[in-house]
Amino acid sequence: MNNIYSVTKGIQDILRSDDWTNSPRRQEIAKEFSELSRKVSDLLDECRSLLEQGLGQEAASLAGSQEPSLSRQFELLNFDGLSDWRELCQIYEWSVPPKLDGEILEKLTVMSADAKNLQPLLNAYRMVARTEDVRAKVLLLRRLVRADAKSQEWRNMLLQQEEIWQKRLINEAKHAIIDKQYDSLQELLQKINDPEWSVKCPEQVTRKIEQVLEQHHLEELKKQAEKCLNSINEAYGNFEFDSLGAALGEWRDLSSLAGYQPDETEIRQVKEAEEYYLQQNKERNEEARFQALAERLRQGLENAAPQENLDMIYNQISLTGRQLPEHVEHQYLTIKENYDLI
Repeated sequence: MNNIYSVTKGIQDILRSDDWTNSPRRQEIAKEFSELSRKVSDLLDECRSLLEQGLGQEAASLAGSQEPSLSRQFELLNFDGLSDWRELCQIYEWSVPPKLDGEILEKLTVMSADAKNLQPLLNAYRMVARTEDVRAKVLLLRRLVRADAKSQEWRNMLLQQEEIWQKRLINEAKHAIIDKQYDSLQELLQKINDPEWSVKCPEQVTRKIEQVLEQHHLEELKKQAEKCLNSINEAYGNFEFDSLGAALGEWRDLSSLAGYQPDETEIRQVKEAEEYYLQQNKERNEEARFQALAERLRQGLENAAPQENLDMIYNQISLTGRQLPEHVEHQYLTIKENYDLI
C-alpha cells in the first residue's frame, strides 16, 4: 500500500489534464490502482468475515493496523472522479478496479465509538509487549494514547518505543542506500515521514534519503527517455504512423514528470518526428473527410436526393482538392445538367 498516494495522485492529475489519451504508463497506473483496490477489497472482506464470526475487536484491529489505515485507504481509492476513471479504463480496456463497499468501515466506526473500556487494547498490548515486534507495540500504544488521552504513562511508553523503532528504520535506510534497494528505501521514507510520529526524525536523515531517491528517479527517467526516443526514431524512420503516435504519447507523459528536462538534441529529434506525425495525421483526417463526403454524394445520387443537397456536398468535395471517382463525377454532372435545363 506504500504507493497508494502516488498512484491516486497520478490518476487525479490525468483527470484534471486536457489530455486523456492512451499510453503505456497510464495503462500501468491503471493496473497498479486495480491491484491496490483488490487488496483493500480483500481486507474489507476479511473484516466482514471477522464481524460475522463475532470477532469485532479483531476486525477493528485488522483495519487499524494497516499503513495507512484501512479507512484512509478506502478514502484515497474512492476519490472524486473515480467514475470518470473507471469509464476511461473501460474505453481503453485498461484494468478496471473493483468497486469497494464501505459499509463494513461504517460498522467498525460505530463499534469503536461505542466501546466503553480499554480492555481489548490492553490485552492486545500485553501480547506484543513480550515480543520484539516494536512496530506492533508502537501502533497499539498510539491507539491507547488516543483512547486514553489523559494517561501520561501511555505517552511515555509510546515515546520510548518510537525512539527504538525510528533507530531501526534509519539503520534499515542506511543499508538500503548501500545496497541500492530503492523500493525499500521509498517505503522506509514513507514510514519515517508518517505524521503519526511523536518523535520526529532528524531533518538531515530525511533530506539524505530524499536526495538519494531523487537522484535515482532522475536516472530512471533518463533510461526511460532514451528507450522512448529510440522507439520514436525507429517508428519515424520506418514511417510507422501508429507506433510513432504511441511513442510520442509516452514521450509527452515523460516530459510532464517533475524533474525531467530533455536536452536540445532530444527536443530537436522529437520535434521533427512530431511535425511529421501531425502532418500525416492531418492528411489522414482530410482523406477520411473526403471519403465520407464522397460516400454521401454517392448515396445521394443513388437515392435521388434533392439537387440542392447534392450541390452542397459536391461543393464541399471541391474544396478538398481531391478527385471523385470518374463514374461518380460523371453521374453528378449529368444529373446537374439535366436539372439546370428544367
